[in-house]
Amino acid sequence: MALQRRPGREYFMSLKLDDPERKNLIAEEADFILQNELWTIGIAEKVGPEFFCEEPFLTIFRAYRATWAGHNDLTELMRVLRQHKAGLSTINKIVCFSLGSPQSVSVNFKYAKSTVWRYFCQYTTALELAKLFREFNGGKEAQVFAQDPNITPVEINAFPKVGITIVNSRLHKGFGLIDPNTFVFSITHRTSNLKEIIMATSQPAGMIFTPNYRHSTINKALQEVCEEYNEVHCDALTSRWATFEGQQIYHPLGWDAKLFLLKKNMTPSRKRKLAESMPRLFEREKSVRRKACVLSK
Repeated sequence: MALQRRPGREYFMSLKLDDPERKNLIAEEADFILQNELWTIGIAEKVGPEFFCEEPFLTIFRAYRATWAGHNDLTELMRVLRQHKAGLSTINKIVCFSLGSPQSVSVNFKYAKSTVWRYFCQYTTALELAKLFREFNGGKEAQVFAQDPNITPVEINAFPKVGITIVNSRLHKGFGLIDPNTFVFSITHRTSNLKEIIMATSQPAGMIFTPNYRHSTINKALQEVCEEYNEVHCDALTSRWATFEGQQIYHPLGWDAKLFLLKKNMTPSRKRKLAESMPRLFEREKSVRRKACVLSK
């Protein structure tokens, strides 16, 4: 059932993380924002027969993970985050969006192998973030959750064995997991939608995103809400290309990605003002999308 009256961000944040109402409202909010998007694509041919079962999948993941875990760019990201340890000491959860489905890369794609490597590097980054935040919070576990519309059954069963829990993308479970002790990690061309949903419903402690904006209203909404965050420069997030077996491919940490950390001086009144501004901005976006749909018919 569609939302009769869209709740403000402040209301979302007033509900407990496991409140069924919060979960349902976030799913409806995500459906609303994504309703005009070609969000899911068909599952392509697999990279190869070795990916059809769990153990070979994990063997390849571990091999590729080893090539990225000690990479200079990943080391640089960890160094920058260590400089902001004080503001990240309560993180107990990393929620990832659209890091890719290695098993869904077409076998006929020219860069299939390097694309699989890039996806595995992104999941490796999430696991390394978990290790870092565990170090920050005194050894307490930092869980890793991942949501991607193209994840396959093999990946759903395999990833938990290396510490990554796959959540249901059709029910938008990942958005419902985000609370003030969460770090969000997403390297995807659909970032504008993801960030819009997250900012409309929650306030994570930190985020890594690629800044792809498609509509001026989304841009304005995110600019206003990002007044809550400091953008932290990290050289490792500015590279567009990486080299894999002699090929230049899109960098596993995105292209011109951004690191945002929540400001610690946000007053309650400022938070309320920002929260109250969100419904108006999203209503304008709703109007823009309706006009676009009419023009496309």
